[in-house]
Amino acid sequence: MAIDYSSVAMLATVNGKRSVLLQFRDEGAPRYPHYYGIPGGKSEKEDETPMATAVRELKEEFVVNLEGRLTFWRHYSFLKEGDLPIVCSAGEPALLAKETPGLEVDHSREEHLYFAEVEPAEIKVVREGRLADWVPYDEIVRNLRMLPTDGFMLRHFLTASGGYHGLLRNSDG
Repeated sequence: MAIDYSSVAMLATVNGKRSVLLQFRDEGAPRYPHYYGIPGGKSEKEDETPMATAVRELKEEFVVNLEGRLTFWRHYSFLKEGDLPIVCSAGEPALLAKETPGLEVDHSREEHLYFAEVEPAEIKVVREGRLADWVPYDEIVRNLRMLPTDGFMLRHFLTASGGYHGLLRNSDG
């Protein structure tokens, strides 16, 4: 059975720039210290929906309730080449694995990305030992050090045609 992960891109205008709230992994992180990640986590119950996971994780990490305010962006699946995970949009893995020797579909993990417009003042408490920063869109797109999967998904979200309209155009205020 696949482990479902849900992440939320919380969007706001901070100091005149369109920004996303990201968590910073300090030197104590077991993997990828000094990298940024999208807030979120994995489902804790077999019957917990991806949306419920996203809402719960934000309550735990930021003491903010965004129930009814999250918008689904995209479902991502994974391929693997040996132990190396490769993220791709849902529907692509089987075709890519079939056409590329050495790749196989990784059925152990699924990822769901949501987004929400928030006011920075709504984010009051950061929990689970991670710092959080509002990072302008243009810094993210220019290769900010991010967890590999999160970096792919967030850059895809910010730059994809048909994506969240006007993000980059409005990134400087």
